[in-house]
Amino acid sequence: MCYLLHIMVGFSCGHIYLERRQKVECHSKTCAVSASHERQEHECEEKCTQRLGNAQELVRESLNYICDRCRLGA
Repeated sequence: MCYLLHIMVGFSCGHIYLERRQKVECHSKTCAVSASHERQEHECEEKCTQRLGNAQELVRESLNYICDRCRLGA
């Protein structure tokens, strides 16, 4: 099952912000959202997964400075 990966960046103030999202491809013929999904006519709604799996979060890095929100006092 394909899913979304939320790539986050952390700051020394403790805030973590979303940097970008990307789809992680499962390469399954029975996943309707996969690029490898079966192209021939078939009973897709009954046999194939119709949605993305649960999103996963990855903190890419923790920076050694505070975020703009904290720096600007917002």
